[in-house]
Amino acid sequence: MKERTGIFLFFSIFGIMLLSCQAPRENPLDADNPDNKLALLWGKVQTMHLPNQPVSGAEIYWENADRLFRTDDYGSFSFTNIKTENGWLYFCKQGFHEDSLWITWNEEKSKHIDLYMNCLPVLDSLVFISSILNRYPDIQVVELQIQAQINDPDNDIDSVFLANEKLSFKSCLEYNTVDKFYERKKITMANLGISKAEELVGTEFVISSKDKYDHFIKINTAYIYRVIREEVNLKSPIGGDTVSSKPLLSWEPVTPGYPFTYKIEIRTDEPDPQLVWQKEGLPPESYFVTVDAELQSYPSGNYIWAVWIIDNFGNRARSKYKTFNVK
Repeated sequence: MKERTGIFLFFSIFGIMLLSCQAPRENPLDADNPDNKLALLWGKVQTMHLPNQPVSGAEIYWENADRLFRTDDYGSFSFTNIKTENGWLYFCKQGFHEDSLWITWNEEKSKHIDLYMNCLPVLDSLVFISSILNRYPDIQVVELQIQAQINDPDNDIDSVFLANEKLSFKSCLEYNTVDKFYERKKITMANLGISKAEELVGTEFVISSKDKYDHFIKINTAYIYRVIREEVNLKSPIGGDTVSSKPLLSWEPVTPGYPFTYKIEIRTDEPDPQLVWQKEGLPPESYFVTVDAELQSYPSGNYIWAVWIIDNFGNRARSKYKTFNVK
């Protein structure tokens, strides 16, 4: 009898506990309470490029509650006790495209979101220079050249542009698949709509890009710092002089008043002149150089040569060509 009474008491207590566990969810903060309108929005922010890496310090903004969260070292974020109202989630961090996501709750009380941020392209190196070619009888042809090396971890650049708002100029740069930079080898004064190259000095050009998602981003600015009008006068050889296979080349030095070096080049004298020898980095006090490689006397032995002035920004000006023969 005592044994039956003990069994009865055990099941009675168990039943009471079971009923208590299934009590109505009336706590307004209880996620399982059907009347609870508060919820949890949480997730992780990672880089778009592979392998995906957590983005720490990203600012996540839930507009409906006017709440801001900064991701931790693992890229994690969470908004607790927020209303289940559909709305915008914004996310941003320096070095990445700002982005947003429309959140729809669909009666959910806990929603997990994975966000992927697209890195902004970065300018690694830039060459933006003026170049003057002196031609007969007394013509100076002015051109600009640009080479921009751009790093984009997501590898989603569609186009790169060079623009000058003041001049209403915009040009799409070509990608050099060999040297891995964006370039335009020749921008003329006619392209820019000006007659005097000096108007360009100090004028801001903007380098920008468009990616495959149609994001437009200003990458950097570029400036022309100098237009070199000085021209080197060549002394010898000139006028078809006959010289040895390792001739001495001389010129009148110039004193433009800014840091520069000389560059000497020799080309074949033909409709499509081919570069056969050059010497770079000669100091300003130089006024001659001896060719240190034998020039061939065949098939014609006819050559042209010129001297470049190149300043510390890379701007340059080439002298008129002079001719000589090797016999």
